Amino acid sequence: MTTRAATVIDFLRHGEVEGGLCLGAHADATQSAIGARQVDPWARAPWRWAGIVSSPLGRCLAAARALGASLGLTPRIEPRFREIGFGEWEGRPWTELLREHGDALFAFWACPGDHPAPGGEDYAAFDKRVWAAFGDLIGEARGQHWLVVSHAGPIRVILRRALDLPVGRLFDIDVPYGSLARVQADETGAPVLLWHRSPP
Repeated sequence: MTTRAATVIDFLRHGEVEGGLCLGAHADATQSAIGARQVDPWARAPWRWAGIVSSPLGRCLAAARALGASLGLTPRIEPRFREIGFGEWEGRPWTELLREHGDALFAFWACPGDHPAPGGEDYAAFDKRVWAAFGDLIGEARGQHWLVVSHAGPIRVILRRALDLPVGRLFDIDVPYGSLARVQADETGAPVLLWHRSPP
């Protein structure tokens, strides 16, 4: 009897960006020089990805293309791995949002499903689109080791399910810039967290 190889997906958060702005599904920014250095060490890790998938936003594509170039891979863009939409908060400085909308921000961080950003994406819809993208990727990458370059929000969606946490614990999951989370799909397609590390 032949044992099928496990399907392993690494989730990389893009590196640091400039500006201190609220960046969601639409507002974007490029990685800073520090951000590029945070991502670069993963290109020298002792494994080789079979494929790379990226959010369409520039802060992720920069990292995905740099890592892909080192391995001779062209990243495939998957719009469903983009960040959650923050509506009226997008593109505004976090310091300004905390000063003017602090209560609303803390309510969102406590339970995004009950307290979405004004004009922002419904959390249940966000969770559903990320989970659907993960399921489709598991089917595509079956038995292989792939990389997804995404944002803190989508990575928390996957890790929350892997850790079996309620939505109210979402922001207990720390996803630093340049961090890499490795999950393995079990026989049902559900993610099992193997490890989660900051940049080497």
